[in-house]
Amino acid sequence: MDGHYVKNIALSPDFVARVKERISIPMDVHLMVEDPDDYIDRLVDAGCGYISVHADVIERNAFRTLRRIKERRCHTGVALNPSEGVERIRNYAHLIDKLTIMTVDAGFAGQPFINAMLGKFNQASKLRNELGLDFLIEADGACNAESFAGLKTSGCDVVVVGASGLFTLAEDLDTAFDILERNWANA
Repeated sequence: MDGHYVKNIALSPDFVARVKERISIPMDVHLMVEDPDDYIDRLVDAGCGYISVHADVIERNAFRTLRRIKERRCHTGVALNPSEGVERIRNYAHLIDKLTIMTVDAGFAGQPFINAMLGKFNQASKLRNELGLDFLIEADGACNAESFAGLKTSGCDVVVVGASGLFTLAEDLDTAFDILERNWANA
């Protein structure tokens, strides 16, 4: 978050590099920034495995931006805000590895899940099948025990969990993760 695309500022490429020193799994970064091209090389160098950009900020340069990420041997992702339709990515869907559907307005934790977004997961799944593609479909925003059942049945493949889905479930992270897994299994 750069303080321009969304009002908050969070997590720099330097932070990503420090985290990567301690983990071996691929890191997934969702850029909520005005100019993602300013971050791509630094994030790939920091060890990112996925870089997702917002559809509205790459509108004029979608092919160039997504190809640049791929040229750096990184997986590509595109995020859609709640007000944007799935058709927006049709022309470059073949270049993405993941579609993130925002289920809250970008940039602020603690918002309620927007139930109207569940239909977008079905639309994304239909588009993926129609085009013969295999990109992942991800939900980001207020993904928790209350929203899991709808997400599971609507075509969602991946959920991003934060405060409401993981970090407030228990003080101990292992215990919180166990609760998260139970919540997902019971949804």
